[in-house]
Amino acid sequence: MTHYLVVTGTGEAVGDAGNLAVAIDLMVQTEAPDASNGYLGSHQSAIHVLGPNIALQLRMPVFHVGEILIVDEDGREIGFPGRKPDKWDVTVVSYDHVEDAIHHAIQVMQQPLSPLEN
Repeated sequence: MTHYLVVTGTGEAVGDAGNLAVAIDLMVQTEAPDASNGYLGSHQSAIHVLGPNIALQLRMPVFHVGEILIVDEDGREIGFPGRKPDKWDVTVVSYDHVEDAIHHAIQVMQQPLSPLEN
């Protein structure tokens, strides 16, 4: 049965990466593809190439407050990208009817933003 989930909260406290996923995968080729390695070569994350005391990581939120997801009986989003809220630090409310989900999403998005706490 199809359900409609409204994202009501995300783990966006300072230092919390529970709703963030790597947005860009930077790789540096360290070995050329050839017959000896099955034409695959090898790669190293660019994060390690920048230097011993320098790290670079670009992450973006996976879910946004007020977003409505159409999910299957397993809780996975129908269609692309097929996200599953249970795997992330987000809170959702489930509805059987899209009209109810839309009404709640509007309420959630109209709430004032709370300041970040340290």
